[in-house]
Amino acid sequence: LQRPYATYIGLEAAAEWARIFEPLTIPGQLQTEAYIRAITRTNTRALTDTEINRLTEVRLRRQDVVIHGDDPLRLHVVMDEAALRREVGGPAIMRDQVDRLLEAADHPRIRIQILAFTQGAHVSMAGSFTIFSFPDEADPDVAFIETMAGSLFLERPAEVRSARETFDELSAQALSPADSAAVLTTISAEYARRCTQ
Repeated sequence: LQRPYATYIGLEAAAEWARIFEPLTIPGQLQTEAYIRAITRTNTRALTDTEINRLTEVRLRRQDVVIHGDDPLRLHVVMDEAALRREVGGPAIMRDQVDRLLEAADHPRIRIQILAFTQGAHVSMAGSFTIFSFPDEADPDVAFIETMAGSLFLERPAEVRSARETFDELSAQALSPADSAAVLTTISAEYARRCTQ
């Protein structure tokens, strides 16, 4: 594994709570196996099937730990509607992926909110980020930002505070969890119809 990815996994494993904003893709913690394979193949065309299989297995193992483990991660996801509408791998893969999100939304430690297209411009047009919070209050939050130039791990109090304020504003702009679930149900039905055409 590349070092930034290994660092991310270490933070995720140690964290109690992750707040995630994703504008274009489904967060890795909630991706189906088929979605993982499709998006990995698209993002990294130079990889062999063996390498794609290995990366897929790593992500699925992460999910087992952080979502289904003995002490699951608290997850608050704000996702742009574009992540749901951008078709990765075809309508059947997207239908199953949206259904996975609906299942996850029922998990007591997972909160999913959709930032609807009708919201227009928002405070994080620049891209995705994650904030990790830890069980020990002596361990400060860490914000993670992935860019084309590389990965950034922000630990300075002012930087982390800015990330938290941005996330809180995104959450306030997004649909409620109940309204988000209704949007997910509608989108799942749309993909299901396309699968039969």
